[in-house]
Amino acid sequence: MFMIKASLQTIIILMVLLSVSGCSQLGTLNFNRMFESAIGRSETTRIADIRTETDRLLTQNKADAALTVIGNGIDSGIPQEKLASSYIRSMNSLIERADRTFMQQNFTKAGNSYRLALKNYPTHPSLTHQIIRNQNDINQQIKSCADKLLDEGLIAYRNGELQTAIDTWSQIRQFHPSYKASQQAISTTRTQMKNLESIENGPG
Repeated sequence: MFMIKASLQTIIILMVLLSVSGCSQLGTLNFNRMFESAIGRSETTRIADIRTETDRLLTQNKADAALTVIGNGIDSGIPQEKLASSYIRSMNSLIERADRTFMQQNFTKAGNSYRLALKNYPTHPSLTHQIIRNQNDINQQIKSCADKLLDEGLIAYRNGELQTAIDTWSQIRQFHPSYKASQQAISTTRTQMKNLESIENGPG
């Protein structure tokens, strides 16, 4: 008996809802439009917020932070192409900063910036062709930064500054962890330092 009453109540509620909307089909359509509109406004608001925040960060020369904001938006489901203007500006700003620091011979900072650009590189075709450097170029710049630091370390090594050489080569790992030349140089120099220490301390 209780189940029958519950069913009747449900039917009455449905009839009231349908009478308000006009008919079942029209009511469904109106509900879907309202739902889709709410979703659209929500995404539009989020995109506007991301654009505002990235604009603020870029005026402060914080392209890396701007890309973090954009990345969070993409992770939340916003397509890359809907953030195109902010995404492209942030990427190009970061690459330009990397180029400047490379010219200033700050190869560690430049390498880290190039690495971050590569990590955040867009995949959508409408964005990729508007980035000032392609992925191959960025990879080459990363290698150039590593080569320059390797040379700096070698100069220190030849001057007998073994720990300075190791410290210089160790910086390469931050942005080019697979760079074998620096790994081999560090290993060889550490072995040499241990041998020198044994000689200095003498037997026993």
